[in-house]
Amino acid sequence: MNTSREGTQGVAIGVALIALSTLLFEVLLTRIFAVTMWYHFGFLAISLALLGTATSAVLCYVYPERLVGERYRENLTASAFGFAVLAPVAVSVHLHSEMPSLDAGVGFVVAFGAQLVLFFGAFTLAGLCISIALFRFASQVNKVYAYDLVGAAIGSVAVVPLL
Repeated sequence: MNTSREGTQGVAIGVALIALSTLLFEVLLTRIFAVTMWYHFGFLAISLALLGTATSAVLCYVYPERLVGERYRENLTASAFGFAVLAPVAVSVHLHSEMPSLDAGVGFVVAFGAQLVLFFGAFTLAGLCISIALFRFASQVNKVYAYDLVGAAIGSVAVVPLL
């Protein structure tokens, strides 16, 4: 297992950037849901973020050799790239979709459910970046997690002026 300082430093900076981006995406999503639907759907964004993050941790636990093994760098890159592509696509799909009213029943569930799958996928990919790093560099978890917290903190401060 590669736990050199050089390998950890680059991954830790990537974790900080993903944490920053994920927090910005989550807050943006709460605002979008509150405006495009009803304010209480903002809490759904938080639930999706938690579900995606938990799912990614479970995937790393169940498939450690596939995700955290020798090809961990490729998996980090692919999941970061996937998040970078899927997050704006999911927002665009949501904003350009004609949502049936809540009274439409099945129509609303199908239309909104498809969008939720995209949002869930984006949060899962972001969570994979952080989970792979935490699993791979378990001996330096304090450093990787510190970068995660710093990235999230910067995201929480930056979101106000960016909005």
